Amino acid sequence: MEEEQAGIDRIAFTPDGRTLKLEYKTDVKTDETGNTFIEVVANSTTRRPGWAHTTSSDLVLYFLPFSNRILFIRPTELRLRLPLWETQYRLVAAPNRGYQTLGLLVPVIQLLRDRVAVMADFSQSQHPYCKHVRENLYLFEVIS
Repeated sequence: MEEEQAGIDRIAFTPDGRTLKLEYKTDVKTDETGNTFIEVVANSTTRRPGWAHTTSSDLVLYFLPFSNRILFIRPTELRLRLPLWETQYRLVAAPNRGYQTLGLLVPVIQLLRDRVAVMADFSQSQHPYCKHVRENLYLFEVIS
């Protein structure tokens, strides 16, 4: 529970024995719009910061279910670009019960260009993180 509050959904181990803290996100609109929803305010009522500011994970695995792709987002790199992106991209609200979540609509291509993220085909990739998530796919259903 403590890990989840810190933005950690899973602890993974690399083949060389390093520990990686992972956070899982799923976005059903990215394939249609070409934009990611980078959460900057988790709760508009309390002004609690969003995962872009608070995650302590090493990687955010941002799953695109319709194209079966996954973005591996580096939170430290993302945070470096947030001030510029806040001037370039639209801030939108996603309604929840009793509050709204606010996020920047940042194009996938921008994340890739800025080297904030890399993308892999989730169904075909032999990348260890894709294999890990594929083997634990139920987590996406529970968390998203």
